[in-house]
Amino acid sequence: MNDGTVAQSIVLPHRSPKSLLTGWIGTQSRQHPERSSLSLGDFARALRHRWMLFAAILVAVTLLVILASFVLPARYSAEAKLRIEPNPGSTAQIANNPDRPPDQALIETEVNLIRSRSVLGAAIDSVGSDRVAEIVKADAPLDEAGFRNAAIRAVGDAIDVEREGQSYLVGISATLPDPDLAASLANAIAQSYLDLRHSSNETTGSEQLENIEDQISEVRSNLDSAERAAAEYRASRGIVSDDSAGTITQQQIAPISMQLATAEAQAAEAAARLSSAQREIARGGIEALSENMRSDVVTELQRQRADIMRERGEIVTKYGPNHPAMIEANQQLADIDAQLRAEATRIENNLAANARSTAASAASLRSKLNELRARQASDARQSVAAEGLEREALAQREAYQELTQAAQYARQLQQGAIPAGVIVQKAVAPDDPSFPNRPLFAILGALVGGLLGAGVVGFREMSGQTILSPDDVAKRVGIGCGGVLPPVTAKQRRKAGSGENVWDYVIARPTSKYAESLRQIRRAIRADVRGKTGVYAITSAVPGEGKTTLAISLGRIAALSGDEVLVIDCDLRRRSLSSDLGLSSPHSLSDVIHGRVSLNEAILTDTASGLDVLPASEADNVGRDILGSAAMAQLLARLRGQFDMVLLDTPPLLAVADARTVAALADGTIFSIDADSTPAATARAAVARLEADGITNLGAILTFRKAGKAAKAAMGQDYGKYDDYFSD
Repeated sequence: MNDGTVAQSIVLPHRSPKSLLTGWIGTQSRQHPERSSLSLGDFARALRHRWMLFAAILVAVTLLVILASFVLPARYSAEAKLRIEPNPGSTAQIANNPDRPPDQALIETEVNLIRSRSVLGAAIDSVGSDRVAEIVKADAPLDEAGFRNAAIRAVGDAIDVEREGQSYLVGISATLPDPDLAASLANAIAQSYLDLRHSSNETTGSEQLENIEDQISEVRSNLDSAERAAAEYRASRGIVSDDSAGTITQQQIAPISMQLATAEAQAAEAAARLSSAQREIARGGIEALSENMRSDVVTELQRQRADIMRERGEIVTKYGPNHPAMIEANQQLADIDAQLRAEATRIENNLAANARSTAASAASLRSKLNELRARQASDARQSVAAEGLEREALAQREAYQELTQAAQYARQLQQGAIPAGVIVQKAVAPDDPSFPNRPLFAILGALVGGLLGAGVVGFREMSGQTILSPDDVAKRVGIGCGGVLPPVTAKQRRKAGSGENVWDYVIARPTSKYAESLRQIRRAIRADVRGKTGVYAITSAVPGEGKTTLAISLGRIAALSGDEVLVIDCDLRRRSLSSDLGLSSPHSLSDVIHGRVSLNEAILTDTASGLDVLPASEADNVGRDILGSAAMAQLLARLRGQFDMVLLDTPPLLAVADARTVAALADGTIFSIDADSTPAATARAAVARLEADGITNLGAILTFRKAGKAAKAAMGQDYGKYDDYFSD
């Protein structure tokens, strides 16, 4: 073949912008890779992956800290506990609660008093200067005053005084190399404090009692004056002093208000009866009055009138209207009507008189109530003044009671009846040192070792993040992951009798997990090309990531599955493809490109699987860019019609430019990543070079070479459930 004659007939694969977004394998969308981030999940995987490093640091640091605990000098702590009774600082505090002063700052003052020079000096005298000399550090001999000052400083540094929570208990702890001296010193400080407080309480009680008695006399005089003024004011203003009512006026208003309400109701009722009677009489005379307004006289007259009217009717019928009996009946009827009118007038007058009487009674009560209410406003002002006088008297009474209680408490202080405190627990010489606490040192060492180990693992992971899962490929590299190749251990290869090469394990164990993973990759490739021939460049970021192993193993699996597969050795510097398979030929890739031999003459066949191989030779690496030539592109175009799959074994992307040249001619790139060693930043840099060239259909294969938790996690949590299907 001639390079110049085929240049115009080459058609490179179409690369749309959208094709840069996803790989041909996997389902992850193309995304921007994460940089220099370490999530909790990433850190957990890093710990599983680097557990030996973490364990080594943890054990080493723990052992070092435990060893240090045996080297450090021992110190013993003895603690005495006492319950303190702080002396209140004011009369009000004594009076409010003589048993438990409310001001908790007083207790803190007592704690500081225990640390004072007076208490420490008295404790040193009690223990003895000779024993205290053991803890005094001086570069030169000291005089008596200098020694005492140095001893007080040394004892102050050796003790710890702390209050237990919000209680009245105080712990006095002494920490020294000598356990007996520590116990003696703690007890001496507690007793010295109690002695000092006892002597000061007597003086304080005498001073407070003298002051309180002067105040009691003055307050008692003020109390008598205030109570007398309040009583006189109430008596002069007529203010009731009991709790049932206020002033006399207030007591009178309530019953008059009730009487007024009753009188107004009666007046309204009388007026209503009068008005009703007047209307009824006006409409129909005395006969129109309702039953409740008629008197017995009206009733009797109406009965007589009815009898006369009946007799009159009979006379008219029998004798006619001019008969004397008729005239007499008419005269009787007129007399009865006159009597009825007189009775109606009397009833009306009685009702009017009753209405006037009830109205007058209501008006009188209303006038009296208004007068009382006017007087009530004045009484209210006087009552307020009386209450003010009573409050003044009450305040003086409370002050007198408080001073009386304070005087009683001060008298008890003066007589020594109130103790300054009590020792509830004496210090005893401890048997075990408080420092170093070896169990605590062991825990501390394990904690520090764990933190240091985690930090080292995290630093290693951040500085050179390896890729341990398909998610890592998508997040950290930015391409899809179409398959995970499990590790094939030396033990598995020996058991299968396949030798040292992984691709021989594919032949020896065609139903292993490794072989099945390769079939999944082949299926993804076949799904991508949809029955057409695909030319795929297999590359990696750096050497040693298993790209040649992937090319041979994938080619063998595809060939064993019945595909026509050709693997071309495009790594012109190493040229190890044919030798790895134990094949040799006098012809190579460059012979085919330059037309010196036919393709069939140069191709070698792997007898174990039927895989075809186009090798490279030393003559191919002559400095000329045969891989980027038009003849190479034409060769690949012709191979698409002859083989089901063409795999190009290329050099590493970051090492040699040939990989980018070959990838540009292929239909897609398979990116091999070593999960055990390839840093994410390195893989990311290699992918960036492919993206810069517009390489399409990027996809990655994650290869594990070491068995471990990381490999199992990457294969899937449920993958181990299918072990019965494999022949590993």
